[in-house]
Amino acid sequence: MSRETDQENNIATTGRAKQLTIMVPGSSGNLGPGFDALALALAVYTKLKFTLTDDENQKGPIVQFHGALAHALSSDKSNLIERTLKYAWKDNPELLRRAVVEVESAIPLARGLGSSASAAVGAAWAANYFLDTKVCPDTVLAQATAIEGHPDNAAASLFGGMVVCACKSESVGAGSPRPHLQEILTQKLAWPDKWKTLLVVPHYTLATAEARAVLPTQVSLADGTSNVQNACMVVAAVANSDDEALSFALRDKFHEPYRERLVAELPELRKDLTKLPILGCVLSGAGSSILVIVADSHKQEVFAHLNQWTENKGMGDKILDLNVDNQGVQQVNE
Repeated sequence: MSRETDQENNIATTGRAKQLTIMVPGSSGNLGPGFDALALALAVYTKLKFTLTDDENQKGPIVQFHGALAHALSSDKSNLIERTLKYAWKDNPELLRRAVVEVESAIPLARGLGSSASAAVGAAWAANYFLDTKVCPDTVLAQATAIEGHPDNAAASLFGGMVVCACKSESVGAGSPRPHLQEILTQKLAWPDKWKTLLVVPHYTLATAEARAVLPTQVSLADGTSNVQNACMVVAAVANSDDEALSFALRDKFHEPYRERLVAELPELRKDLTKLPILGCVLSGAGSSILVIVADSHKQEVFAHLNQWTENKGMGDKILDLNVDNQGVQQVNE
């Protein structure tokens, strides 16, 4: 999948300074059985403003955070943005020195909603933009994946909608000292308007590394076959807007049974929602958030029930009613 953006008229220049502001959506990965292959873009955003100053003596990149999440973002996301820029600009150190990045995010952190992927995609997009060439999203995705380690969340943030991803070479885990570019095939599907997405966001965080550490290194043939069948059925259900097929297919045996010990709300919520008209209840990415998919006609009923459920728990969990983002990365004129 390829998309190019002509930047000729979009660069704001003062002397040698250049600026770019972009909005990058969050995402929900896996969608049950689609481990590292399926993801859905969500209308909750990281805003990144990039400036290349004309100060030749600046020792950048300088990454600054604003808003309510600034205190939590400052370490991990700063490092991730810096690593992405260094990777994309390995042959252009002068750009790295002059870079100032201002970040404001509404995406809950370390909750399985793609906050890291949105930061990596934003940094990779800006790095290519400032090379004064056309931005190739396929290159942006490859660079973000080299830093993130898996493509699903990054692809959803980049393209919007629901994405299906496949890598042509083995993935290199996030944090690898020698990440490499790999060719990633991506297909985008329009998410049916009649299906709404509600997110249960627990009060605690869950690092992706911790959530991956509990996974087995091997699965049985029966479990593997089940996941292949269900993941394919999820794609077909979305393409055909088939409620019954989606509800049937949102079953996983790769990761959710093992991550339940880290996210106790998942089995509790599934049991609680048994008698309500939902289409599915799955872990959002690696967790800790939980994605509840519901038909539009039943959304208010389920939303009210989820709010009451979290209130009864008294732990400060939140319910988010989020639309699906169909645009992906957007450049903003300020």
